Amino acid sequence: MQAPLLGALIPALGGATSLARLAGDDRAPVSSNPAQEGGGQSLHPDFATYAPGIEYFYLGNGDIQGAVQYCPGPGSESFIGLTLMDPENFCRKWSTFLFSPEHGFENTRLGVTVGNGADPEKAGMYPGVRGYAVSRDNFVRIAWEYPDGVPVVALDWNAGECGVREEFFVPDEGPLLFRRVRLTNRSSVPLAVRLSLSLYANFGLFTDIRTDEKRRTARADGLASMTLFSLDPGATVFGRYDVRVDAGRIAPGEAAERVYVYAIKKGERLLPQRAFPAVWRKTSAEWRKRNSFETGNAVLDRLYAVSRTELRSVISRSGRMDAGTWMYDMEWLGDHAMASEALLRAGFVREARLLVEKNLRDSIGPDGRTIESGRFFAYEYTEIVQNGIMMFAVWNYVCWTGDRALLRKYWPKIRLCGDFPISGYFLEPSNHLVHNRREFWERSDAHGIEDGFELAYQFWVSFGLAKGAALARLVGDAPAAARWEKASREIEETMFSDPVYRFIEDGHLIKRRTRDGRWQREAVPPDRRKLPPGSPIATEEHSYLDPDTITALPILLEMIPPGSPLAASTLRFLDGIWNQRWEGGGYPRYNVTGEDNPPAPWPLASMLVARASAAAGEYDRVWRVLEWLDRIAGRSGSWFERCAQSITPPMPPVGVVGWTWYEIINLCSHHVAGLRPEIGGLVLRPRLPDRVDALASSHNVRGALVRVGARRGAGTPRAAVDGSEVPFADGTLRIPYPRRGSVLTLEFTL
Repeated sequence: MQAPLLGALIPALGGATSLARLAGDDRAPVSSNPAQEGGGQSLHPDFATYAPGIEYFYLGNGDIQGAVQYCPGPGSESFIGLTLMDPENFCRKWSTFLFSPEHGFENTRLGVTVGNGADPEKAGMYPGVRGYAVSRDNFVRIAWEYPDGVPVVALDWNAGECGVREEFFVPDEGPLLFRRVRLTNRSSVPLAVRLSLSLYANFGLFTDIRTDEKRRTARADGLASMTLFSLDPGATVFGRYDVRVDAGRIAPGEAAERVYVYAIKKGERLLPQRAFPAVWRKTSAEWRKRNSFETGNAVLDRLYAVSRTELRSVISRSGRMDAGTWMYDMEWLGDHAMASEALLRAGFVREARLLVEKNLRDSIGPDGRTIESGRFFAYEYTEIVQNGIMMFAVWNYVCWTGDRALLRKYWPKIRLCGDFPISGYFLEPSNHLVHNRREFWERSDAHGIEDGFELAYQFWVSFGLAKGAALARLVGDAPAAARWEKASREIEETMFSDPVYRFIEDGHLIKRRTRDGRWQREAVPPDRRKLPPGSPIATEEHSYLDPDTITALPILLEMIPPGSPLAASTLRFLDGIWNQRWEGGGYPRYNVTGEDNPPAPWPLASMLVARASAAAGEYDRVWRVLEWLDRIAGRSGSWFERCAQSITPPMPPVGVVGWTWYEIINLCSHHVAGLRPEIGGLVLRPRLPDRVDALASSHNVRGALVRVGARRGAGTPRAAVDGSEVPFADGTLRIPYPRRGSVLTLEFTL
């Protein structure tokens, strides 16, 4: 679709307000909402986080965070849009820097004016001039690409016979976001092209929005500051919002490139210090230092790449990380702890230390309680799984980095964290289990959760204390080591062997038992009217607790043998909730009859089952999950916590949670490449799933570069270290850690 004289008409028609109409995108709304026709007023549909098919491409370096919205569905949300955020300050989607209450993100699209060889300064005089913006009609594709190793959101579309490529990316540091535009003449005659971009700032945040002719910038100030400018020395400004760039005459088959820059927190002052090519080279060099993983399987490689990219984008320079972007605006110690493992496995060592130290310094109270949703809870509702997860996170950090200084510095906090679950309120002396009134997914007695014993709580406390005991020996705290080893062993023995309290029924693992040992099969809320209206747990007669994907945890991290009949039976039991009340794939957290939101699949829960299945060597289930994830958001890597809208209120709007990225990265690094650093040395157990015949990966381990290659072969599995064959018994290789600064090459034939 075409519209005449776009570049000249935008300001006269209210800036980019009418961009959608001029571009011929008749599905983009002109008013906020049809309700306005009756005299009402509401926000533009872009304020909502979730819509069928919507994806977000997150960009960030700790100093700035951006999101490119792609919404191919039939709704009235902006098809393509951009917004910016300060990662140090959590927000909702409607309080991001480029959200307009009336126009959403429509006005963030690039305007391209194309003439048939006319002088760009006189473009409005020629009848052949047309104006364009990206729309559903001229869109070609959007995807992550990695030129020179740098993650770039590449958006391709057509402005008539001029091909337009927009590339969005951030440097390795600094509050800047670049929007590089490449224009290609696909016609047989010269084309004159002009670009226009608006800084249509959020009026709730910015009170002073203007252009500066002297500096050729658009600027917004208020509760924050933001600037839009171009690196083209001939750039001009127009009206209140627009920065224009003349791309000149482009010959047939030739291309021209121009670069726009968004800056927050006065970041525009940084760019003159380093020319753009130098910024690009430095950013490329930093990304090439990160870990890599390639198998030749397009789905697996893509999921790893987008997860690594998105994970880095959501952590601020100080270590702040929202548990769910535009959703929670809060932090959980457990989320940060699990993120630290994925960061180590992706090669972001500094960021991993940042999260581990922030947890130890700020998120463990004087009694050992940990912070969840930004605060402490009463004992009966405290998530003591986080204590075990934190011990595991510190152990992981020490294994991967060898950094004992951090361990010694925070040992008093670590000891508090380890002791808290097994002292006082939680521990049941008669069976050595820990009890509470809150389950792993945060339902409580209001949902019908009885005071009792949760499998996930036993697992994480036991597993974490075993790792904590190893740390205690490193710092010479023998009493803590003995205390934690004993508690860990006793919990594990009861979990799987006690005739009354073991978490096994009908040959598979179960979720929960009451204090007297009864299998709690149902949640019976005391007052269903107080639960989210319309949800299954508020309306259905029976709300079952099993199957629950937390039963995959002991398989995933091999507390029980992944190849055992118990593991196989548990995974088959979990298959009962695949596609439970929908079509298309995915596991929910648990049996949706107990759900306090509309039934929907959860990417995180699905990945727990996938990782347990990978540990068990049951790859059909792994690929089923991975292909589903790739289908619903593999293009961007922005997996929502749940794939449906929430009951809002009382629930927050559904947003993208990072934990899915952690599990994908860990699947690739832990289960496929097989890297398993331990206190005493490096353990490798690579396994090639079916559909994967080779692996090439690199890993930063204790300051050394460890290259792991594997290929499928016939005969006895073999291993070589720096070209020399070494014993490889039972598919496991144990070697000393390489010295810092060295390169170690490991090759496996499997």
